[in-house]
Amino acid sequence: MQHGIQFLRRGLIPLLILVLCLAACGGEPAETEKSGKDKTKAATEATAAGPSAAAETTNTVTEPVEVTEPAKVTEPVTDPPTAAPTDPPTEASTAEPRTVSAEELPDYATNCYTMQTFYDSRYGLKTVQVLVPYGWNVEVNVEWGVISTLYPATATVIMSAPDGSAAIEICSPQTFVQMSRNGVAVQEGVNYGMYNTFINYKNAHDYNLYIASSVLGYYGASVISATGATAEAQKVLDEAAYNYLLSFMGSQTQALGCEGTAEKTCFKVGQGGVDRIAVMSAVIGAESAITAGAYFDQIFWTVPYTAVFYAASEAAWNTYGPVFDHVVNNTCFCNEFIFVVRKNGAYIAEMINNYLLEQAYNPTSSDISGWDSEYVDEGKDTFLNEWSDVIYERNEYLTEDGSSIKVDTKYDTVYQNEDLIYMGPDGLAPDGWTRLQQK
Repeated sequence: MQHGIQFLRRGLIPLLILVLCLAACGGEPAETEKSGKDKTKAATEATAAGPSAAAETTNTVTEPVEVTEPAKVTEPVTDPPTAAPTDPPTEASTAEPRTVSAEELPDYATNCYTMQTFYDSRYGLKTVQVLVPYGWNVEVNVEWGVISTLYPATATVIMSAPDGSAAIEICSPQTFVQMSRNGVAVQEGVNYGMYNTFINYKNAHDYNLYIASSVLGYYGASVISATGATAEAQKVLDEAAYNYLLSFMGSQTQALGCEGTAEKTCFKVGQGGVDRIAVMSAVIGAESAITAGAYFDQIFWTVPYTAVFYAASEAAWNTYGPVFDHVVNNTCFCNEFIFVVRKNGAYIAEMINNYLLEQAYNPTSSDISGWDSEYVDEGKDTFLNEWSDVIYERNEYLTEDGSSIKVDTKYDTVYQNEDLIYMGPDGLAPDGWTRLQQK
């Protein structure tokens, strides 16, 4: 099923933990020290959209909202440089999927899941733990060499239903920049001189519209519902954004503002509005100004996660919608992967500051090994898991091995049989399985 859902690199988390947010979103604006240099080699595929007000706590749209096609950004004549020929291509990290035909599945199978761990096949990093629906096909693609000094690698979980009528994609953190120099905006697109991807700031609502239209190509999509963070969670998002802003402060830096937003937006798409998609994201943005040979106004904004759910019909939407909820609730990018990616970004920023890098950089195996040796395993991977808390209200259940699984409050029945977890109606629960207790 080809819907272009593996988004930004094909055309372009009750409460979250503040320490986690700082580890996930903080960064030094090293790029601005060079931003006056004329070393830009841009290749743009981004679209422009200015910042708007934060998403409402809960906003159900009763009338369709038309997603209009944004204006195109003219591409420069200069071709962007590429990674050195000796760098190996991006590789996919995969595990053996449970491939079962739809006809072979028992009645309760739609509500069954297994937890699987995936590794980056290129460097062997523990990358993501995924709650995989029984019978679904799943793979994880890791892309190194992303043009960013904060997250220069992304991992994307891609899974599809056995009958082919639904798909889910979840992408690890990405960071973008909006900047102006003496009032003149830096052109959107990939900028190798400052080694960042420039896209004008978008809060979570606008970002979801952007994904639906500009990235997935559904320009005629109609919004059918939009659910933002709860009031309690919004306070935490605001504090997370403030800490994000502080991470950019220096002796010459002036703080201008910050905000944190999160939203799950559902759309009708396709001919006749038969297809359905849901885009779920959180966005943390921080605006600051610095004078370094010129006056720079910059907005660094990080998208800690983006999740997309696609259904080919309303029936598939109703059947697999709970599957999407469970998968997002319990999938988390591993701390080891996030740590090494951030170390990679810090190394790139240092190279930029010393004028040693003007092209895409792919780390070597020795680079990764050195950074990975600094990682201290705290025994629990929580990254995406914590961020999705700002959208969903969830209960935790204790599994047979002592770990926990998070389930939306609208579901109150959880059973386990060895590595299989059942989450669904009590009447469909399989006989002989162990009922799990809420923590």
